[in-house]
Amino acid sequence: MKMKESATSGEMLDTIKSHIAKMAGEEVAQMMYATVTFEIIELRPLVDMGQGWEKSI
Repeated sequence: MKMKESATSGEMLDTIKSHIAKMAGEEVAQMMYATVTFEIIELRPLVDMGQGWEKSI
């Protein structure tokens, strides 16, 4: 993963807090103080189950 942006205020944080408040309550939403957006660079298995991913390195 690569971090694209983070914010401690603004529209994105307000939107997420609003959705959280609807699902889990206002008290939970107010515990959020930042948002972080990531870009997925590469997917790999967490456990090697014989997929052979190491051959691509």
